Amino acid sequence: MILIPINIAIHWSLAVILNPGKVLSSNQVDSCFDKEEPAILFFDSYGCHNHDVIHENLCFWLNFQYRRVLKDQGQLGQNLEIPIPNIFNKDSLRLLIPKGRHEVAYNF
Repeated sequence: MILIPINIAIHWSLAVILNPGKVLSSNQVDSCFDKEEPAILFFDSYGCHNHDVIHENLCFWLNFQYRRVLKDQGQLGQNLEIPIPNIFNKDSLRLLIPKGRHEVAYNF
């Protein structure tokens, strides 16, 4: 599990990446949510952040980290010309947004 706090325009949201390592070994995703399924939970109490952009950015970051780890482990070799497919994408890592908003009002 990876927790990623996101702050845009003084509003916070939270992305929770569940089972990212399962993307490498998972087959096609079932229509039902499986607790072992790789997914991103996105919590945004006011719905201010563009969840499609957040999803795309998180997949980009995960692909970047995956390539970095492969390079550090020597699995890429010296030939960086060989393209590595983006294994983290909207199909392999679903974005799940819980229904309902949990807004809290603070009085100061």
